[in-house]
Amino acid sequence: MQAQNLYPLFFDHYLLSATNILDHYDGSVPMHHVLKSWFKTQRKFGSRDRKMISAMVYHALRTGHALIKSGWEDRILAGGFLCADVFAAQYLRHFRPHWMDQRYVPFADKIAFLHTQKLRFNPEKHFPFQAALSEGVSYEALVESYFTQPRVYLRIRSGADDIRRILADRLIDARWEGDRTVGLPAGINVEDLLPDATAYTIQDWASQQAALQFDPAKGESWWDCCAASGGKSLCLLDEEPNIKLLCTDVRNTILQNLQRRLNSYQHHRFGMKQLDLSAPYLEVEMKQQRFDGIVADVPCSGSGTWARTPEQLLFFTEAKLEEYAQLQGKIAHNVAPYIKTGGRMFYITCSVFKAENEGRVADLARSFDLKIVHQQLYSGINKEADNLFIARLER
Repeated sequence: MQAQNLYPLFFDHYLLSATNILDHYDGSVPMHHVLKSWFKTQRKFGSRDRKMISAMVYHALRTGHALIKSGWEDRILAGGFLCADVFAAQYLRHFRPHWMDQRYVPFADKIAFLHTQKLRFNPEKHFPFQAALSEGVSYEALVESYFTQPRVYLRIRSGADDIRRILADRLIDARWEGDRTVGLPAGINVEDLLPDATAYTIQDWASQQAALQFDPAKGESWWDCCAASGGKSLCLLDEEPNIKLLCTDVRNTILQNLQRRLNSYQHHRFGMKQLDLSAPYLEVEMKQQRFDGIVADVPCSGSGTWARTPEQLLFFTEAKLEEYAQLQGKIAHNVAPYIKTGGRMFYITCSVFKAENEGRVADLARSFDLKIVHQQLYSGINKEADNLFIARLER
């Protein structure tokens, strides 16, 4: 009991630590790397302390540009108020107890309440790129979604009934989307919860929906050209192991990790090659290869995932959007010639920006006489998931 009574006395120190971290942050590396390094130098903090300081840091970052003229302390408190999670409840009860009965009112009312507290939250400044959004993206819903940490989604590979039973027995707040997709609370330790790592893979809801469109057939040749961690490759092989799959990426270390990952799921029949798809020499490496299916999950702004990485929103500029669009154009133009006649290409981004989505697809179709069969932005806002764009083009 005595320790519980003393615990609030630490909140001032937590707040000071969080503001110190934010004061020295320039956005050059992801915040979780910064926090990991900082805590290594601060051995006095236990697990509970680290979680609280981390929560304060991310609450501040989630306010984006809306409170840019306010100090970090005000942005931490306002961000926590808008997030309304368990960590915010603890420190707001200490610092702003008169805010507590307003924490669960509608988002617009919360903003209005902050104005009465002399904190002028401006949604238009929070996300100053409204005009650049893809069709069908609700600006208001997008802004509000940035104050909720997305769930951890699993794609169930086997033993769905066993997994349902484990989650129910442990009273886990599990959100099932069909029989093979389940969303778990953010921050949950899945490895401790589900010890059979081959029974599932961590993959966001929107990414799973996109992969359902691939429909690979036995004997087909496929190219996952920007393979990264290999989530799309794993979906292809799980759906049809008897395809000829080539995985490429510009980073050799990524490919090494991908090989280990696919092998751990008992997939061994695939090829790997390190390639820079933005370079002009691709025909030398690829020669006469042609593919029934190409998955081009291209580098992008990541704006569809900023609820997970709010620091990206804070440091994003329109100039970066143009840089990404140009890079995507180079990659797509270099890859498109390798689609077989009758084959298909899936262009994918985790972006909510038209310049990276519909704009790139229209240019690709014009340049290579491809048919746009379908294009869609999967909005994960109502599912506490990411946003992802996919287009299917055919030759």
